Amino acid sequence: QWAADHNMHLILDEMYALSVFRNEPVPFQSGLRLWDTLPQNVHIVWGLSKDFCASGLRCASLYTKNEQVKQAVRKFAYFFQTSHPLQHQLAAMLSDREWVSMYVKNMRADLLNSCRIVERVFTAN
Repeated sequence: QWAADHNMHLILDEMYALSVFRNEPVPFQSGLRLWDTLPQNVHIVWGLSKDFCASGLRCASLYTKNEQVKQAVRKFAYFFQTSHPLQHQLAAMLSDREWVSMYVKNMRADLLNSCRIVERVFTAN
């Protein structure tokens, strides 16, 4: 509401949404859960590059109800399209829900393990 009161747009950056490995103090919840109630000035972005360690793929999504933002994005989206072969590969990968679930579970465990190692190093000194 504060952003709307000040005529500002709010961007919910969920690029690391699947990489949340600790649910403290509150578990991560996507802004998409509130989609029906979000006003025109709230936009959500998510991409595969961070959660799937695929920084070179440059594939992301923008969720917005704002027609002006959609029109602006359409004007330059042509130059930044995801190739058809990559779209096909990503669709196949993401449709394998069992693999995605296993991947996210393993990634979160690896992140938590790495975090604990770093914490031990810093707290030991």
